[in-house]
Amino acid sequence: MSALAALQQAIFTRLSNDGPLAALGFGVFDEPPSGGQASRYVAIGEATEVRGGIGTSESMSHDSRECTETLHVWTRGFSTLVAKQGMVLVCEALESTPLAVAGWGMGTARCEFATFMRDKQGDEMWRHGVLRFRVVVGRALTA
Repeated sequence: MSALAALQQAIFTRLSNDGPLAALGFGVFDEPPSGGQASRYVAIGEATEVRGGIGTSESMSHDSRECTETLHVWTRGFSTLVAKQGMVLVCEALESTPLAVAGWGMGTARCEFATFMRDKQGDEMWRHGVLRFRVVVGRALTA
């Protein structure tokens, strides 16, 4: 599995099982729900992957990837506070402990960018937070 696919699964699993995020009413989706089905949700968005160095030492060789994952936090209505609270909870959930990235070991997520905006869609007002996380993962190469 590519590092990006494995990382997306790890992020989805972590956020879907996060109690504080769920308690605030946020769902987690790979693709945003259509037709206004959810009023608070996190959508997994754009991603990048850069091949890291292939390191060699006497004890181990490894292959690494530097990935970014962009998450979109959406809330319907006029409260900016709820959207910003959701952004904080996403950061806390992903940065609290390393992510288990299948086939790539553990990856530590760090939020490197956050922005917040108002977004009018038809007659509805939405609040939109954008978070970008950087995660470096690696795996041992077999000889």
